[in-house]
Amino acid sequence: MENSKDKKTDVQSTNRSQVTVLNISKNYLRQTELIFALIICIAFLLTACATTGEKIKHLNIDMTRAEVINVLGRPDGVQKSGEYEALKYAHRLVTGWAWDRADYNFILKNGKVVEYGPGEVRVKEGPTSILLIVPMGK
Repeated sequence: MENSKDKKTDVQSTNRSQVTVLNISKNYLRQTELIFALIICIAFLLTACATTGEKIKHLNIDMTRAEVINVLGRPDGVQKSGEYEALKYAHRLVTGWAWDRADYNFILKNGKVVEYGPGEVRVKEGPTSILLIVPMGK
């Protein structure tokens, strides 16, 4: 009889240790899944939140107004002078790694980009008014 009690105790002890191992494994899997999900979320946020300074790399001279707006979104301001138009994106992040901000401007002539970059838009008076970007002094 004692032998069968010892066997039952051994079986119960073995079952408890197997259950403990299974619980530890389940907890480890949950933690691993959470860490993996967190890494995916962070990667998505870093790639989804491209700043204006990073998006500007996708723009070129001769792009249309619609193409600029498609890449950067609706401008914060618009200025017109004769056949020139300036689209202003104010106080935008330069990169995702710093808090530096700049005003980005796009000068269009007849609906196409002729000049763009950070700075201030100025009107150059003459026989015809011209809009141009002047870099900001530090």
